[in-house]
Amino acid sequence: MLKLYKAGPSPFVRKVEVFLHESGLAENTQIVSVKSNPLDGDPILLAANPAGKIPVLEIETGQFFFDSEVICRYLDDRENLGFYPTHDWHQLKLSSSANAMIAAVISMTYEKRFRPENYQFDSWIEGQWVKVASILDAFEGPWAQDIDGPFDSAAINLACALGFIDFRHAERRWRDNRPTLASWFINISTRPSLVVTVPK
Repeated sequence: MLKLYKAGPSPFVRKVEVFLHESGLAENTQIVSVKSNPLDGDPILLAANPAGKIPVLEIETGQFFFDSEVICRYLDDRENLGFYPTHDWHQLKLSSSANAMIAAVISMTYEKRFRPENYQFDSWIEGQWVKVASILDAFEGPWAQDIDGPFDSAAINLACALGFIDFRHAERRWRDNRPTLASWFINISTRPSLVVTVPK
């Protein structure tokens, strides 16, 4: 049986969960709940991943995989999902850009949730949002036609990024002036693997 180490509504964990559902492995995966935040390490998580980060996937042999992209690529290869097209470097660029957006949004979230209010760096938060907005504009503009195709790693990463913005930073109103991306998100969000993994 596979084991997925997770904590809270992490978009990086959600990516892995989507792959597990798409591959039919979710029902045979045990969820191991751990604590994961930048201030306190969980001994169980540290034993699985020395960096103390989620997600971690433990496979049947007892081997641990960590970093969401490594885990997703492993599952893609193991189950022949085809979510990472061979030599499609543009698709990989889109996937990486959506991943960068997730990282920036998490950085914003950590600044608000874990740093004492009188030490919070508003310019840092806004700087991260500039990155997010720039990537959103690219998906609304020049990359719009590229995501309106097969369900792949870029679509998964982007859907998880947008879902996390809604969950933690809805006040940013990312849909304003981005009707194409907003419509895409409505349509993609009906996919069963995304429905069952909505952050709560």
